[in-house]
Amino acid sequence: MKKALLFIIALCTVNAIQAAEGPQGLTTGIVIGGSGGFPHFNPTLGNGEKPGVVNNYRVVAKVALKYNNGLFIPVDSVRYVYSAGRSGLINIDRPNFDESFLFDDAITYYYNNNSSKYDNRLYRRQGFDTENKITSLRYAIWHNATQAWKDSARYLYKYIAGTKKIEESLFQLWVGGTWSHNVPSTLTYNGNYVVSINSNAYSATYAYDANNNIISITDQVSQHGTGSLYNNERKTYTYNTDNEVDTYTLEQWDNTNNRWVFVRKFEYAYNFKNIIESKEYVFDTGNWTLYARHLYTYNVLNNKTSEIIQLWNGSSFVNHTNETCTYNTANLLESITLTSWDAATATWKQQTGNTQMRYYYEYYAPTSILNTTAGNTDIQLYPVPASNVLNINLNRNIIAPVTYSISTITGSIVKKWTATGSTNTMVDALPSGSYILNAQSDDLSITKQFSIAK
Repeated sequence: MKKALLFIIALCTVNAIQAAEGPQGLTTGIVIGGSGGFPHFNPTLGNGEKPGVVNNYRVVAKVALKYNNGLFIPVDSVRYVYSAGRSGLINIDRPNFDESFLFDDAITYYYNNNSSKYDNRLYRRQGFDTENKITSLRYAIWHNATQAWKDSARYLYKYIAGTKKIEESLFQLWVGGTWSHNVPSTLTYNGNYVVSINSNAYSATYAYDANNNIISITDQVSQHGTGSLYNNERKTYTYNTDNEVDTYTLEQWDNTNNRWVFVRKFEYAYNFKNIIESKEYVFDTGNWTLYARHLYTYNVLNNKTSEIIQLWNGSSFVNHTNETCTYNTANLLESITLTSWDAATATWKQQTGNTQMRYYYEYYAPTSILNTTAGNTDIQLYPVPASNVLNINLNRNIIAPVTYSISTITGSIVKKWTATGSTNTMVDALPSGSYILNAQSDDLSITKQFSIAK
């Protein structure tokens, strides 16, 4: 949990428009630029956020669940497909944010409680140029009536010649069979740092100190029907001698009195570069009043293992929620689970509405079969992640028997059977994780990865 967490959380205040034909879930929806934010934008990088690489691992799926009646019930999930060695990794500070991933395709599914399976919800496809820069990001939602993906929105990116700095991001909606409702965002730089972003819907200005730390962000938004931009929010930051965020203050514009008014303030304490405590204040009747504090713990590798939120009751802090994180053997985030404080038993317990996120990865060494088959179009697996039944659809007519096998990432075969053409198989007895499906016949040899989430 470094200083980058603090200003990015405050910066990236965006609206998520979820697919209209499916219930709202926990994973990423269509991101509409607000307060100066849009996918792949980071003011202090100048060329989009880096996806991150850990020993050639990348995220292939994530699953959101909610606790109800003693069980974690699926809400929705996302599957990612990459090519050309591209990748994406979870940022512990923004675990649900995946708009910086360099995926080719990402499909979001929502869990249908009536059929006990995942249904299509949102499709995202990204385009790249020869320098691996993002050129487009397209959104489509699932249309139940036609059983097909329907274009919804897209971003088009332009870069300053000879650099990887985004010069313009153009947001468009698909309306009446054409791309329209253009919202272009133009960026201005001082060196590698964005100092302003302007569009016909919003604008934002960024100020930095001598160490290139953001010290303020002021944005304006368009009021409906006027076409004019008006003050919206102002965020200010102070830093300690180690260039870590010391305080963050949020102000909002009061249209009635034409002035900035304080809303919230955060204060942070560190130990060896990790945040160990943050206090949250609200501005009430002219004074800052304590509202809550966050307490953080870490493992020996400096990965966050827990975040306890305590609310201020006027005289002391009272436990409220506890977010715990687990990691796999590659030191990658595996799960985030929320529990609530039970005052009657003075213990942390699962309560209705508590959430859990699970993450799944693949290894993609250049010679790995996972890398060469990620875009295989001869076979479709669904739902992904699977929980009970895995459906296997071969996109060709196969008359001869096909030998199917499921193996772990390390190559151990856990299931094998023979069928003619497309088939399905029960996977409820297999533990959660990443697996490889192999299909072999006289004229067929296909290998594809999938994941199981319980």
